[in-house]
Amino acid sequence: MAFQNIDRTALDRARERGFTYTVVDTMAHDWFEMVFRIEFGTQVAQGFDALEIKGLLEALQRFSGSQRTTIWIDIQTDIIHEALIEAIERSWYFEPNLYVSFKHMASHAPAPPLPDRLQAAVEKVASGRRMWHPVLCTEVRARPSLSHRSGES
Repeated sequence: MAFQNIDRTALDRARERGFTYTVVDTMAHDWFEMVFRIEFGTQVAQGFDALEIKGLLEALQRFSGSQRTTIWIDIQTDIIHEALIEAIERSWYFEPNLYVSFKHMASHAPAPPLPDRLQAAVEKVASGRRMWHPVLCTEVRARPSLSHRSGES
């Protein structure tokens, strides 16, 4: 997957809506793949839809140029927007390495699992690869159920 004009447009549109993303520095932990943190907070303007969020996720994946890219969605609002769940569900075809956090919960252990629908969406699209765990600062399985079941994180 190569970064294209459609991806640049998706990133620009996301920025206009207030989605912010940063690159997490993982080199001190000997991890050299990209890790993006998307802050989903009160700065996000209303009116976004699932296709815009999915476009952002896919654009970040293509921008990095590697399937091992980890995308951390950090939900900082009091509710989980339906459009976010739909966007994650629609991302199945590129099998992103997703880590999602919401309040004291997260998609991957050791935190308690996310609310059911969001946890199921992350599980549904998770790759079979390994990814970066942004809280534990180590490599883990991308499929959340494997980390919760085995205690691996």
